[in-house]
Amino acid sequence: MQPWYLRPEALQVLDDAARNHPAVVRHFDRYTQTVDEWTGYDSRDARVIRLGRIHCAAVTPILDECELTRDERTRLADDVGLSVTVTMAIDAATGRDVGGSTCYYRDDVARVAAQIAGADRARAAA
Repeated sequence: MQPWYLRPEALQVLDDAARNHPAVVRHFDRYTQTVDEWTGYDSRDARVIRLGRIHCAAVTPILDECELTRDERTRLADDVGLSVTVTMAIDAATGRDVGGSTCYYRDDVARVAAQIAGADRARAAA
């Protein structure tokens, strides 16, 4: 199985995002005694929306499959890139650090960036 972010339609969107970065906006969730604040790509950007749909289309059938065991579902979800968020994929394609600054996040982004670069090289060679 191919990770969602390496599918041809996702690679096209990520290529476009690398050339023309999506806007970064500050998000807020207000609660009674606290406020969550974070930055992320503009969720109204058509590319962000498209990548979200590609991610959901890849992951939802696996998570909804009742015949699979939990371990089978987990393995398949890992194969399609469930843990790679849209923000992480865009960060990987653009070289930005919008989604996080921990060493673990950067390591994951570097792995995804290497996979995207490999897929781009394969497409260019074809």
